[in-house]
Amino acid sequence: MAAQVCNLLSSPKLAAVQSRMGTGEGCAWQWPNGQVLSMYVHIDLQSETVTETKQIIDMSLQNPAFKKTAFPVCTGGDMVIGDFRNGKGPGGTGYTQCSGFVLTFSFQGADAQKHLPIIAKQLSGTTLAR
Repeated sequence: MAAQVCNLLSSPKLAAVQSRMGTGEGCAWQWPNGQVLSMYVHIDLQSETVTETKQIIDMSLQNPAFKKTAFPVCTGGDMVIGDFRNGKGPGGTGYTQCSGFVLTFSFQGADAQKHLPIIAKQLSGTTLAR
């Protein structure tokens, strides 16, 4: 699955690394300017993954720099977004419940944020191989 996720965004400018996080498999992309986007597909333990991601979102909201917003890809899903004022732009984390899997993600930077919904929509229509 990680290779399928990585193949959704390819560019000579980007470094892509297949990786795992908990029960998820996915990809992390890094731009030359330090921006990062990571996305993980969780087929097993979906409800537990959603619960844990909601806890991360709730903890993030204790920092006034973060705001909660809906993530309208697939069904259900939330994300937090904040400006770290570190010169790399906005950052955040979240999840969405797709048919057959939960997608979790995090990003840092405006370019990464721009690609997030595009890749999530592509993933929602992909048949994933375990």
